[in-house]
Amino acid sequence: MINIESLTEDEFNEYVDYALDLFHILASDALPLNDEDAYDRLYKLDNDSDYSMEISLRNASEDDEYDPEIGDTDKVLCATVQFVAEDGSLKNDIKAVEIFFNETRDDEATLSANWFPED
Repeated sequence: MINIESLTEDEFNEYVDYALDLFHILASDALPLNDEDAYDRLYKLDNDSDYSMEISLRNASEDDEYDPEIGDTDKVLCATVQFVAEDGSLKNDIKAVEIFFNETRDDEATLSANWFPED
């Protein structure tokens, strides 16, 4: 299991960059075909000046729902992309997606994405 808190800044940034690449691929290629409403909602959030996009990483837990082909829980990471409301805005923060991937970051690996998981 990767201890995210013990990663160097460069190692952490590599995982973040990988997760952002996955986000952009999934959002532009898969989401419009699989869930047009979620795609429209994501597009509106991305173009709303009251929001900024943030990404966080964590280890997967036994409570998470993802494709088991990704790997054992101790080898799976979760990248959460959320839109954070600007200070003073009456809008709420919105978790857009949780992307689960194997810590090896294999290009041929299975991925799992839960769009708008708090809905």
